[in-house]
Amino acid sequence: MCPRAARSCAARASGKRLLTRAQDEGVARGDIDATDLFALAGALAWLGDQPALAPRVDRLFGVVTDAVLTAPAARPQASQAPVPARGAAGPGPCGRGS
Repeated sequence: MCPRAARSCAARASGKRLLTRAQDEGVARGDIDATDLFALAGALAWLGDQPALAPRVDRLFGVVTDAVLTAPAARPQASQAPVPARGAAGPGPCGRGS
């Protein structure tokens, strides 16, 4: 196994343990699994690479954490910055306004 694959497996195993612990403590939804969590994290990482979506990243992070976490004290404080008007952030992924 290549070192990159080993790191990926280790990260997934750690993420699974953290999710399971959060679920056991009642601070994360019980109906998601590690694959769901990594898919959501991957989507957030992709958003960070999209200049047109940069103004929305903090808000969307809050949306995702609100969808995953159940305990209000466990939720990080997401930016309450307003979402820019449609098209104000520049071209979207298809060259049109977002």
